[in-house]
Amino acid sequence: MAILAANIGFAQGIYNARAGIAPYVYGGVWDPNDPSVGCDCSACVGTILDAVTLGPTRMVWVREVSTTSWPMGAAPGTVGPYGTVCIAHPSDLPADSPMLICIHHSGAGGAEDHTNCFLMGQGMESNGDSGCCEPPEVTPATSSYWTDWWFLPGPILPTAGAGVDYAGGPPSGASLAKVAVFACRYVTDGGPSMPSKKLTAAEAKDLNANNVAIVSNFEYGARNALGGYQQGVADAQAGAQIAKDAGAPDGSPIYFSVDWDAAPDEQAAINAYLQGAGSVLGGPGRVGIYGGYWPVSRALDAGVATWAWQTAAWSWTGTHTDVPHVDARINLYQDNGNSVTVDGVLCDVDYATTQEYGQWGAKGIGPSPTPTPVPVPAPTPSPGGFGMALTDQQQSELYTWVGDIHGACFNPLTSKSMLRAPGEGALWSTKDFPWNDDGMLHPMFVQWAAGHGDAVSLDVLQNVARMSPQVYPDRLADIALAKSILAELARPVPAPAPVPAPVPVPAPVPPPPLTPPVVPPAPAPTPAPTPTVTPAIIVTPTPAPAKPPLVNKRPVPLNFHTVVTLISGALAAGTWAMQQFGADLSPQAAALISSALVVGGTIVNFLTKEEAKK
Repeated sequence: MAILAANIGFAQGIYNARAGIAPYVYGGVWDPNDPSVGCDCSACVGTILDAVTLGPTRMVWVREVSTTSWPMGAAPGTVGPYGTVCIAHPSDLPADSPMLICIHHSGAGGAEDHTNCFLMGQGMESNGDSGCCEPPEVTPATSSYWTDWWFLPGPILPTAGAGVDYAGGPPSGASLAKVAVFACRYVTDGGPSMPSKKLTAAEAKDLNANNVAIVSNFEYGARNALGGYQQGVADAQAGAQIAKDAGAPDGSPIYFSVDWDAAPDEQAAINAYLQGAGSVLGGPGRVGIYGGYWPVSRALDAGVATWAWQTAAWSWTGTHTDVPHVDARINLYQDNGNSVTVDGVLCDVDYATTQEYGQWGAKGIGPSPTPTPVPVPAPTPSPGGFGMALTDQQQSELYTWVGDIHGACFNPLTSKSMLRAPGEGALWSTKDFPWNDDGMLHPMFVQWAAGHGDAVSLDVLQNVARMSPQVYPDRLADIALAKSILAELARPVPAPAPVPAPVPVPAPVPPPPLTPPVVPPAPAPTPAPTPTVTPAIIVTPTPAPAKPPLVNKRPVPLNFHTVVTLISGALAAGTWAMQQFGADLSPQAAALISSALVVGGTIVNFLTKEEAKK
C-alpha cells in the first residue's frame, strides 16, 4: 500500500479546522461544511482514515467504523479495516507508516470503549471532556489505558506538484499556472470532433512561458493496446511526430493509455503493445503507461515501461473499509473524479509523486507538502479513562447497543450468491448490500421503464449515452451500456404473423326424409266353416316337467365325477407326500401341481354330465 502525501495534508486540514471547536457528540458525524458540528471518537478516527486513504473526492462523511470494527485482542499482523495491521505496542510502528490507531476495549461488549489516532505523530481525538482536542487533552499513544494498537501501512508518496489533464481545451497558460505546475496533454490527433485534444506548438509555447510543464500522453482509442506489437509501433510513430511538432525535446517519454479495467489475460497484448512503442522510441526508458493499478503494476514488473501514471479508477476493491491500491513506483497519480474548471475547460486533477515524471518545457516542480513526522509523545500516567457526558449506566447501555449495531453493519460477510467467485471469502458488509443492489437493480428498472414509454427513464439513458469519454474516462462501460439499451429500444418490434382466416366448413346436408313403405292392406280373413262337434269326454294328459338344457356337456357313465374327484385328490395328496418325505420337489412345484390337479378335476366335472344306466 502507498499513501499520497496530498491526502495526508488534506486529512490534517480537516482535523485542524475542528480542533478546539467541534464538541463531542455521541453518535455524531462531522459536517464537511461546518467545523462547529461535533462527532464521537470512532467517527473522528474513521473520517481521518477516509481522508488519508481515499482522498477528497472519494471519501464519504459518514460513520464508517467503530471500535468494534477492530477485534479485541487480535494477534500482531492481523489485518483490519482500511488495510490497518495490528501491532503489540506503539514501539513496533514501522518507520514508513503514516498513522497509528489506539483502541481501548473494555471487554464488556463495547461499554466505555474508546479510540484515537496519530497521523504523522499528530494526536487526533474526540472525547467527552474536550471534544475535538489537542495535546495535552489527547490521550498519549503509550498510555496503559489503550489495549490494542493498529497502524496504516505506507510508504508515503510525496507530492512534487499538482497538475491537470484535459482534452477539451486549451485554457490559457496564465490561468493554468494558478492551479497547476504541469499539464498532461495528448500527442494524438483528435480529428474534427475534438480538435482541441491534440497538443499544438502554440499551446506548448504558452504553457512553457507560464512555467507550466508538459507531459506527453498518447490515446487515440481506449483499447488500442489490445492491438499488440504492431499497433504499438504505429501509435508511437504518430505520437512522437506530434510531440516533436509541438516542441518536445528528443528523448522525452510518452505515456500510452490503457483506459479500461484491463484483465490479467489481456496483459500479454498490452506488454507487446508497449514493446512495439519502445522499438520506435528507443527502448522502455521512453515508454510510460497510463491505467489502473493492476495493468500498471504488471507492466512495470515486466520491464516494458519505465514511467507510470496511475488513475484511481480501477485501482480499488469498491468498499470504503478497504483502500485504493497505489503502486509505490508510479510517477503520476490521477485523482479520478477530482476536477477543476479553468477558462471554462473541465480538467482532471493529477499529482506528481517524483521530482522527475517525464515533464518537458519547464521543471514543473512545486514544493512538496510531505508532512514532517512528529515523534510519539513520551509515556505518561494513565488518565484513568476519559470524561463522558453520560452516566456509567447510560454508557454501558448505549455503547453495548451501538457496538452490536456497528459490528452487524460493518463486519465483512460472505456472499451467498450461487454465482460468487471461486474462493471468494468475506467481502461485503451489511451496509454495502443496498449500495450493491442499487448498482444492479437501477439499470434494470430504467431499461424496463424506458421500454414502456417512461420519459424520465428514457432521458436518463440518453444523458449517460451522451457523456464524453474524454471527460468521463472512468465511465466508458456505463456509456456503452446506455447506448446498447437505447439501440435495443429503438429496434423495431416485428409485427406478429397474420393469423390465416378459418376455412369455412360446409353445412351438413340433411338426409332426405324417410318415406314409410306402402303396405297393402291384408285381405279380410275368410271365416272357417263351423265343424260339427260330437259331444264326447276328452282327457288331456299332463306333460312331465322339462329338464333344463345342458350346454356343452357330454354324457358320461354314472359315478364318473366321483372317480375323477378321487383321482385328482389322490394325486394332489401324493404330490404333497413326495415333497414332505424327501423327494426332489420344491414347495412351489408341489403347490403348482396340486393346484393344477384340483383345477383340472373341477373343469372336467363342469363340462360333463352323468347318465343313469337304462
